[in-house]
Order: sequence, then C-alpha cells, then structure tokens
Amino acid sequence: MTVERLIHEIRRRRPALAKRADGGSKLACIQLFCIECYGGGVSEAQNCDSVDCPLWGAAGTRWTRLRRRNAEKPPVRGASPGRKGGLK
Repeated sequence: MTVERLIHEIRRRRPALAKRADGGSKLACIQLFCIECYGGGVSEAQNCDSVDCPLWGAAGTRWTRLRRRNAEKPPVRGASPGRKGGLK
C-alpha cells in the first residue's frame, strides 16, 4: 500500500479525527501522524514507546489517560484472561 493510499484509508476510517486535524487541531494532526507511523494501527500508536521520536508524548495526553484509566479497572471476577468475559 502506498503512503498516499494509507493516509486516505486512515482519514476514511477516522473521519472525526481527520475533521479536527483539518480544522487546525495540533493534537489531532499529531495523532494522525502517529497512526500513519504505525501503518494505520490505532492501538499500536496509542501504546507507542518510540521515545526518540520528537512527537513522542505530545499525542499521548488523551491516550495516556485512557491507558491509565483502563489499567486502574479491577479485573472482572471469574473472568479468564484467555476468554472475553468468560467464566472459569
């Protein structure tokens, strides 16, 4: 897939983010860049650990909060890690 095609596909799949970026949101532009960097993978971009990147941490303000919030949630009782919400 060409870079142009990838960018088009990301913008098609994330229209709200693309609209915010087109409106001048610096955070949205950085997030789109990060998603592009990871080949369109949002979860990979959210968990980026490329500390050498000059944008590292800039896009992470919202994503870091989401990661912290999800990490603080207690595990579901009786749920097995191998199955979604399944009982032991």
